[in-house]
Amino acid sequence: MLRDLGSRDTQFINVIKEVRSGVLKLAGVSEQEFTMIPIQGSGTFGIEAVISSVVPRNGRLLIVANGAYGQRQEKIAKAYGMTYTLLNYSDDTPPNEKDIAAALEKHSDITHVSMVHSETTSGIMNDIHTIGKLVAKHNKSFIVDAMSSFGAIPIDFKSAGIDFLITSANKCIQGSPGFAIVIGRRSSVEKAKGNARTLTYVRSRLMLVYDPDQVLELASYRGFVLSQTRHLGPEQGFGWRRSVSLHAAYTLLASLSTGSEGAGGGRRCVGQTETLPAEP
Repeated sequence: MLRDLGSRDTQFINVIKEVRSGVLKLAGVSEQEFTMIPIQGSGTFGIEAVISSVVPRNGRLLIVANGAYGQRQEKIAKAYGMTYTLLNYSDDTPPNEKDIAAALEKHSDITHVSMVHSETTSGIMNDIHTIGKLVAKHNKSFIVDAMSSFGAIPIDFKSAGIDFLITSANKCIQGSPGFAIVIGRRSSVEKAKGNARTLTYVRSRLMLVYDPDQVLELASYRGFVLSQTRHLGPEQGFGWRRSVSLHAAYTLLASLSTGSEGAGGGRRCVGQTETLPAEP
């Protein structure tokens, strides 16, 4: 049976902590360096949450796209009036490092680079590790949409220099739909403070690094806990028995949602856009 727990209930708080910690174990990163932020809604909610919250108003986002989901990032940036540069390739063409390097050299105001790992438009796998090294070399932050790859394709956060990775509970980790997942480098999350362009949609969620116990900002005010599937401890949790406990964990995570929040109004800044031609 479902059991209704208040968001201030100790058990509710502990469930949230365990799920967040378990996702970081699955990612192979430490809680000291990274934080996991669950966001109510689809994977696109998570992408929009990050893009609209971490890129400063005086910064520029470099979007590397070779499919519909990379192009969706441009739609998000455009909707918020952000300054961005788009490197757009055909669906079957991997991004060119020289193009990315040229864009980084041309625009000193680029602060973040974003791209899709597994672009499901064509199934192409983009080399986030090689491109991530290039991004780090230029001292920029790296945003990765790993919606259809996290949990199935090995991702080395350190090698790729990932600052923010976004996925969904119901993709490769075989959970139920209802939550997007953001794995953020704590130093990058802290650096993003004050950059959010909306209030209720994402600001408090991306600031969870300051107060991990603020579960009111993690889920709706009513959390339904599946009492029969609460086995997320170290004996049965993430990384030990994935095929069983991952599904149970994310069934539990998704069950905490009673609805999705809208994007909110927020204050927009007037930006400039530029599309650079990609090499054939």
